[in-house]
Amino acid sequence: MIQQLNMHDKKKYPALLDFIANHQDEDFYLTENNDRVYINDTISLKKLFKNSKDVYIFEEAGDYKAFCLSWKSIGGEKTRHYVKLLASDSRAASDILRCFLWHTRDELFVKINKKHNFLDVFKKYGFKFIGGRGRQVLLKRDKFIRPIEHESAALEGKDNGDYN
Repeated sequence: MIQQLNMHDKKKYPALLDFIANHQDEDFYLTENNDRVYINDTISLKKLFKNSKDVYIFEEAGDYKAFCLSWKSIGGEKTRHYVKLLASDSRAASDILRCFLWHTRDELFVKINKKHNFLDVFKKYGFKFIGGRGRQVLLKRDKFIRPIEHESAALEGKDNGDYN
């Protein structure tokens, strides 16, 4: 089951830290003072949660299968929301990312290794290449904007396809 995680529920931290330790990923980190901080203890997990929102976990038969969140990065006069994804396999990554994207409307970025197992999963859900540096690429998914219905169609409760 995929559900939103209450970041203040400290009872979930040990199992979550176990999952992170067992599925180590060089692209699952936060940046602090231009240094990578890998999540390996309660302190680093709290730092990750401090600037995070839309935190989701995928749990199956009592075990975590995936973990995904939006992490806010401020630097170089830019504010970006990065997707941080950790999963046991591509299927779990795809499932949680689909659910995560359903619930968020932000412009999102991903910084990921060019040969990462989940690169195709991000591309499948609309992330586009916008730059690269060394072994990593930067992907972006534009902010989701709902189409505005034609005023008369909205008033009548139907859409006749005529927008002139």
